[in-house]
Parts: sequence; C-alpha cells; structure tokens
Amino acid sequence: MNKTLIIYAHPNKKGHNGKVLEFIKEELKTKKEKATIIDLYKTQFDPRLSTDELTTNYNTYVSQQTKKFQDLLKQSSHLIFIYPTWWQNVPAILKGFIDKIFRAGFVADFSTKIPTPLMKGKKAIILTTASESKLIAKCIYNNRSIKVLKKDVLELSGIKTKGFLIDNSKKLEQKQIEKIRRTTKKATKWLYK
Repeated sequence: MNKTLIIYAHPNKKGHNGKVLEFIKEELKTKKEKATIIDLYKTQFDPRLSTDELTTNYNTYVSQQTKKFQDLLKQSSHLIFIYPTWWQNVPAILKGFIDKIFRAGFVADFSTKIPTPLMKGKKAIILTTASESKLIAKCIYNNRSIKVLKKDVLELSGIKTKGFLIDNSKKLEQKQIEKIRRTTKKATKWLYK
C-alpha cells in the first residue's frame, strides 16, 4: 500500500501554505515516497453536501468525485493535511471534504453504540498555519483547528495522527521559511517512522 495522499486546502500556493506544500514535496522526494495531491481549490471541489448525500437519510448516493477521493484515501497509508487556520477552524472547503469523503460506513461503523474505526493502519500529519503564537493557540484557543480534525475525524476513523502548528504566519520572511522547513522535516520524520 505505502502511498501518500496530500490534501491541500488553500486558494493559492504563494504564501505560508504553499511553502509547506513545497517543502513536504521535497521531503517526500528525499524519502523516495510518491504522493497524490488533492488540491481542493484547483479541482474546484464543491464542499456543499446535497440532500441525496446525507447518510442520516439512509441515502447511498455517492458522487463520482467522492468515490474517486474515497478510493485514493482507501489506497493510501499516509495522509498529509495542509491548511490555514481560519477562525480557529479548518477552511470551509476542507470541512466539506471531510463531510463528503469521511462518510459513516466508509471511515467508521456507527451502527453500534461505540463507533468502530474502519481506517486502522493509516497515519496522518496535520500541518496548519495560524497568525497567532503557539502559546495563544494552545492556551486560549485549545488548538481547536488541529484537535477537531485529529480527534473527532481522523482518530475516530482509526488513523494515527499528529498535528503541527506553524505559528505567527503573517509575513513570509526568511525566519518563517526556516520554521516551515524545520516543521515539515519533523512532521515527515514522525509520519514515516
């Protein structure tokens, strides 16, 4: 299996998140790892869930794009999420991706009292940028942007996950670029150990 899937959720590649993606690709190249990238903005992913797609209505409709992304997820052993923290949360397009792709019955079985994870054996890293410091993100906001994705989605699905926050992401200066490089090295080291 040993495939890597990158989910990129930022409208451009010129800022902090673009650098994260660039350095992740460099790290994967040094490890001779191949990756598939889902650029949610470039693919014009529609994050809106239609009535037909609601699993709570016992619907089984799954769009072709959702099936394609689910197949990529199923075939991957390593996942990398790259996104900015906006309003202490993931961007709406990434939330829509989670709602559509991480469906009940696909990533976890909710038919029993305690959900059964269906994605065991996979590992993921979360790389998010935020304008505030790590201290404020942790002490005031409780790292919500990472925690919701890590605990309530990925780990509930059985995916072992570690989150990395790149703080003070206001201006992309040399100091920030070096921080991004260090963080991506550390993150990929954890992902492939």
